[in-house]
Amino acid sequence: MEGYLQSSMFRAAVKGDTTMLQNSVIEEQGEKKYLLRTPDLGNCIVHIAARHRNMIFVEEAIGRFPDLLRQKNKNGNTPLHEAAELGSTGTINVLLTHLRSTQPSSSTSTTVTGVPHLWEVNNEGDSPLHVALRSSNLDAAQELFTDVEAHPQILVVKNNSGETPLHLYARFCAGVVFPQNLEHDNIHIVNVSDRKPKLIDRLIKANPSAIFEHDTEGLNPLMTAAQYGHVLLVHRFLSDHTQSMECRDQKGRNFLHYLRLRLADLKSRDKDHTVWICKKILEIPGVNSLTFSRDEDGNTPLHLAIMDRDFDLAQLILQLCVEFAPKRRYPDELSLAASNDKLSETKELIVRVKNNKGKTVFDLITAGPDIPENIKNVMNEAIMGTRMNEEMYKAATDGDFSPQYFYGDGVISQAGDGSNIIHIALQHDHAAFFLEEAFEELKFPLHTLIYQKDSNGDTPMHIAARLQSHSAFLFLKRSFFYWRVNCRGTLRIPPWKVKNMRGHTPLHEAACTSNYIILSVMVRILCGPDGVDSISMSDINDDGETVLHLIARYGKKLDFAGRCLNEGCMSTYEYDFVRESSTAVYMRDIDGLTPILRAAHSGQIWLIRSISKQYPQSIYTRDYKGRTVLHILSTSAMYNDVNELEGISYLWKEQLSGMTKFLLSPDHDGNTLLHLALMHRNFEVAQYFITSFSKDENSISKELIAIRNKAGMSIRCLITRTSDIPQNLMKLIDQVSPAKVMDDKVQG
Repeated sequence: MEGYLQSSMFRAAVKGDTTMLQNSVIEEQGEKKYLLRTPDLGNCIVHIAARHRNMIFVEEAIGRFPDLLRQKNKNGNTPLHEAAELGSTGTINVLLTHLRSTQPSSSTSTTVTGVPHLWEVNNEGDSPLHVALRSSNLDAAQELFTDVEAHPQILVVKNNSGETPLHLYARFCAGVVFPQNLEHDNIHIVNVSDRKPKLIDRLIKANPSAIFEHDTEGLNPLMTAAQYGHVLLVHRFLSDHTQSMECRDQKGRNFLHYLRLRLADLKSRDKDHTVWICKKILEIPGVNSLTFSRDEDGNTPLHLAIMDRDFDLAQLILQLCVEFAPKRRYPDELSLAASNDKLSETKELIVRVKNNKGKTVFDLITAGPDIPENIKNVMNEAIMGTRMNEEMYKAATDGDFSPQYFYGDGVISQAGDGSNIIHIALQHDHAAFFLEEAFEELKFPLHTLIYQKDSNGDTPMHIAARLQSHSAFLFLKRSFFYWRVNCRGTLRIPPWKVKNMRGHTPLHEAACTSNYIILSVMVRILCGPDGVDSISMSDINDDGETVLHLIARYGKKLDFAGRCLNEGCMSTYEYDFVRESSTAVYMRDIDGLTPILRAAHSGQIWLIRSISKQYPQSIYTRDYKGRTVLHILSTSAMYNDVNELEGISYLWKEQLSGMTKFLLSPDHDGNTLLHLALMHRNFEVAQYFITSFSKDENSISKELIAIRNKAGMSIRCLITRTSDIPQNLMKLIDQVSPAKVMDDKVQG
């Protein structure tokens, strides 16, 4: 096509065929044809030859058509840009030689510039050095640096993204695979003097200030290298310019916030090397303090590593915390004080430093379903206090709490699983430990011990809440009494509100294990006349569940009745739980269920009866499908005791007016409780409903059977479409609402 470079000339530039540049051919073709360009990209023959490393063709073409030396294509690239991307050092050297020896053309053509070649930029704002580094063409970059070295200010020239050449080296040239990292390709050369200088060393030496330049996203080259997991370059920057770790981006993040190891993309040897270098980075003086720094969202580097699922880096930072924490089993007074200061800082990072969403590192690790166990183990080790020695551990398990074993700060030491002496005494049921005389004699620091967590996040109060022992009873009484006397009115969180890894308070734990006697003891202490926390029954776990929700989900009726009846006070305990839940009975969990609705899902009729007896209005609550307690019972596979259903129905009819209308009410799909019972094949429940309504008023049963849902299905429609309906149920429905039969005369 006329106006574009001819195919023959394009092929000659690609192949480096210089016969096309002979005078006779030029005269035959005409000079203007040699100045034409390719469609779209707008490349001239020198652009094309430079990309294909045809040094001789480039030299002869420039000698014959010098204006092509500085021409730009549609991307704003000069031939030097093209050579920097894909060309050879020979081609670059030819171009540089011509550029040095010629002044910029005074031509008015828009394709020719008057900008010195070192500063020439394309549409992206990239100079030739930028392009070489972006393309990882290190040989080209080394060749270009021969000219750049004399003009170091070029190293702080930024492209449209605010990137200096050092940014692009950090991003594209540092590499991720050993030994190519930081140009280690010449490491096999024994004589150090024979090794060529590394480009990174030359770049930094020529203009060190480039290390501190930020791109448009606020990242300096150190942060960029960290972001791409180029740990050798990170270490190189920090070794000679340690102060660069002080740089922050627009969000207040330092390089450690950005550091990612990307080990999933590496081979085994490269992973080991990367981890080793990362450890060396974390050991550099000053880096440890960066683990506590927070960005504008309140996240520390450890927060972000966990949120980005870089568990390898998270483990290394946590291990740094472990090494930072005290290790000595028998520290002297001074070293213990210093160790405790360091431990306090470590715990501060993991347990207390919250981001703007209120999440600590501990929260992120314990709540994440995909967090590896090794991360959890390292975290527990990091936050654990002084390790309990063997003599103290044996004495605690044996119940020998003599002062010779328990003295000083060793009292708050913890075993390998994080248990302290109270955890151990409870688990071994050493009731004597919790007697008043023992506490007075040993002077245990209860204000510390009751808050210490084991590896499951359980405090001693969580342990006691699950146990049915005299030790648990004594400990709880002792703890609540201690709190009332010494801590009430302070800002310290009450121990019964502390959550474990499951997000449970001690009251939740008692509910989960059906430990109703201990639960009742705690409820009476907290919510009684002299109680210190009347709203504790409204406390929720991480799933929005109150104590009543958990009883509804996990409660065991036989355990409840058996244990409490043996004590002769079933109704009293039952009354404790429900009476103190005036707010909790209307609270909804993450599924939108109140405790009474959750009880219906679980088939817990005894709890439904208890709640509705104390708070009758609670039975009117509905779930997100518009279903009531009876709707849900009609669908529950866990419920099969019709006799209990009869008991609560009788109770409700006595308590509430308008129950008939309530029982007939449909859900959002138009289904009555009878529809749902048939759909879920709870035939005994369906039969009970029909029989119950027939006893009161036969017209109610007829109305119930006649109601159609939004799909147009009546009860009789459901029966005709179901093959396994019991015969007695079908007869009962026919008795209440006989099917219409066509008259014989009409048929005739």
